[in-house]
Amino acid sequence: MKNAWSSKSPFSIIVIGALILSMIPPARAANRRDLLIANVGITAGLTLFGAWLEGNVEDWPTAFKTFGYGGLGGYGFYEAKELAGKDKIGAGMVLTWASASLVENVKDGEHPLAYARYGLGPIDLRIATPWVKDKKASVLVDFNVPQAASFAIALSKGENPGIRYGNFYSLSDDSLGKIDGTNFDIGASTYGRSLVFSPGQDRFQELWQHESVHVMQAVQLGAVSYEPFRNYFIDKKKSAGNAPFIRFGGVKIESFNVGFRLAEGEQAYADQWTEIEAYRIANDRPPPE
Repeated sequence: MKNAWSSKSPFSIIVIGALILSMIPPARAANRRDLLIANVGITAGLTLFGAWLEGNVEDWPTAFKTFGYGGLGGYGFYEAKELAGKDKIGAGMVLTWASASLVENVKDGEHPLAYARYGLGPIDLRIATPWVKDKKASVLVDFNVPQAASFAIALSKGENPGIRYGNFYSLSDDSLGKIDGTNFDIGASTYGRSLVFSPGQDRFQELWQHESVHVMQAVQLGAVSYEPFRNYFIDKKKSAGNAPFIRFGGVKIESFNVGFRLAEGEQAYADQWTEIEAYRIANDRPPPE
């Protein structure tokens, strides 16, 4: 069945299309069971879709393996968010990046444990393990375009920057305004993986929990995204003896993450999937209307 999974095969296009349609989450998920199912299903499907687009799915065994590991990663992402909702944000972020590593490795056609991954601001790191197939460097550094833009926005809106729970944050001197379509003040906003707090709001731990869920969502969507340029530079370089300690890997565009955010931005605040999930997990209620 190898040819059935080629990018030109009508069979593979139909399978992937049906898979994407099946991953559309239910509107206004009311409980954690809905969220768990959505996390597992969406992550599994998008991992397979991203791997297929990158040419890393050539037969049924690979497809099933990719889908299975993607689902496992989705379960990890969900449990990480639950940890954040229980004010165990640090542990949740560790599990988030472990899940992102698993998903992205499999999507890239690597061993599930090939790289340990972490990102801060515009920079993503891939730290090689003994399971890497063709080691190009001990540490690969990627420039993340959408996260660079998000980082710049967070810097422009706040002062006194810092790092907490492994994430960048800043404190605004001015109010961040009101939630669209409501009379509720914005306590904090998350731009990609970077957080900004309204004056004095950083002292409320529940806000940290809520916004940390948003960071985890950004990492999750970034991990499954189709990345045509991330290995553009290193793929053209042959390994020459001992690999260097550090090397520039490529550019990340987080295609699925960007596309999802643009589509979600057209929805009312209370209907946005990211807010439905964050409010349910961190605040145990639906978003305000």
